[in-house]
Amino acid sequence: MKRFCGFITGVVFFLGGILKLMDPVGAGLVMKEYLDFLHIGFLSGIAKHLAEAFSLLETIIGITLITGVWRKTMAFAALGLQIFFTLLTLLLVIFNPEMD
Repeated sequence: MKRFCGFITGVVFFLGGILKLMDPVGAGLVMKEYLDFLHIGFLSGIAKHLAEAFSLLETIIGITLITGVWRKTMAFAALGLQIFFTLLTLLLVIFNPEMD
């Protein structure tokens, strides 16, 4: 059962990362909005590169979860990303900033 859940999580991470990598400009705009919301807008110049790095990381985590390579390490990495972006989404819902 653990292997199946890891596989499904890996597929979701892989597909999400690949789709974001196919649209780096859109992912960069979303990352810029996140940076502005977190009051670290001075990093807006590298927002596109940060978005590409997160997308690549997401894709790599997905591949490793699907294949079972470094299973425990990548499971913790996936959990960390899920917790971080869940909290960020919760903050966005609570404070409801105007975003494009």
